Amino acid sequence: MPVSLAVGEVRTPQFKVPVNQYYIISIEAKKRLPFDVLNCMMGISLVPNNCGKEPILQAKWTLWSDGQIVGQGSSDEHRGGGWENDTVQCMIGKFKGRPGDRYVLVVDFTKDGSQLAVTDPRLKVHLADAYYGMTETLYVFALFVLIEGIGMVLLISSAVRYWRNRSGRVAHPKFLGMRVLPMKRGPILSAVSSRKGWDGYKLNGDL
Repeated sequence: MPVSLAVGEVRTPQFKVPVNQYYIISIEAKKRLPFDVLNCMMGISLVPNNCGKEPILQAKWTLWSDGQIVGQGSSDEHRGGGWENDTVQCMIGKFKGRPGDRYVLVVDFTKDGSQLAVTDPRLKVHLADAYYGMTETLYVFALFVLIEGIGMVLLISSAVRYWRNRSGRVAHPKFLGMRVLPMKRGPILSAVSSRKGWDGYKLNGDL
C-alpha cells in the first residue's frame, strides 16, 4: 500500500498469509534519487557509517491478530534490503505467519521521511526468501572483506619496506667501488674496496 513516510501511524487492511512461513515487512521505493543517496536515506548502505548521518526511514511496527499483539519490532533491528532493476526495498521487520489467521499491521513512522515521497514509497508484506537472508549476511561479509583488505595492505607494505631495506644495503654507494675476485678452490669470495677510507658496512640505521 502507498505510504507518505511522514511522521505518524499507518494501518493496513486486514490480510491473510498463504503458507506457514516467515514474512518480510518492507518499504519499497523507486530509483528516482542517486543510488547511494537513496540507500543512505533508507538505511541500507553496505558500508557502515559511510553516510555520515542517520537514515530518514525509521519506524516501529506492531502486528495484531484477533485483538492480540503477535509481533512487534523496529527498523533499527532490521537493516537488510534488496535491489531490483527499478526499485530498492528496505526491510523493517519480519514475522512468522500462519494460514487462516487474520492480521492487521500498524507501522509508526518516528522520523519524517517525506523526502522519499518522490520515490513513490509503498509498504509491503511478502514471503521471505533466501534473497533477503543473503542481503543481511552481506553486511557481515563486507566487514570481513574490509578487515582482510586492511590486513593484506599492511602485510604487503611491511614486505615492500623489508625488501627495500635489503636492496638498499646492497646498492649503497660504499659498495659501488668493490669488485669480486673469482673463486679458486674454496667457497669464499674476497671483496676488495678500491676506495680509501671505507669504514665498513652498517647493519642498522641510515647508511
